[in-house]
Amino acid sequence: RAPDRARYWLIEALKRDPLDLEARLQLARLDRDLGSFDAAREDLKTLLATNAAYAPARRELALLALDAGDAVAARDELDALLASDDNVDLDTLMNAARAHLLLGDGQGAEERVVRAQKLPGAAQSAEELLDLRARALIAEHKAADAVAMLRKTLPNALRGETPALLMEAYLDLEQSERATEVVRLAPPRARLGIDLLVA
Repeated sequence: RAPDRARYWLIEALKRDPLDLEARLQLARLDRDLGSFDAAREDLKTLLATNAAYAPARRELALLALDAGDAVAARDELDALLASDDNVDLDTLMNAARAHLLLGDGQGAEERVVRAQKLPGAAQSAEELLDLRARALIAEHKAADAVAMLRKTLPNALRGETPALLMEAYLDLEQSERATEVVRLAPPRARLGIDLLVA
């Protein structure tokens, strides 16, 4: 299997150079992707013992915490990274917003999404950012604002999450007829997406 081969070669690289930060980081990512959270955590602890300020490892530790269900640790690590302008990037802001949402902090999530939307390259993730912002607005009990934003995007939606969030916002406003209508108005590519079924 490809992951087993990749793991083998990363371990071999670390035998040759135990201080190879990138190989250790890739091994931690592979372990996390395979669901081996304990192994990934050990890889990252070893890496951070070598260089505690290594931002990619700290970011990976936060993602590991998110995957393991520890939103508090993820939020704290991501927010600490974001305190330095050197570490502000789209993925870090989006993951920080997700961690804040998991903790019920819609305002904190929205602040991070708004910051992310101003970054170069944000256009490539525009709909995902919009969906994160809509989730934040819904969490803040601002369903009407979420509806206004999502209705503009619905005709061009690529993700099933967009119509699902619009439906959720309408239901929060107790407008079930409009929520039902969303499925009919959504483009087929979004209407048939698995995101619509699970969002």
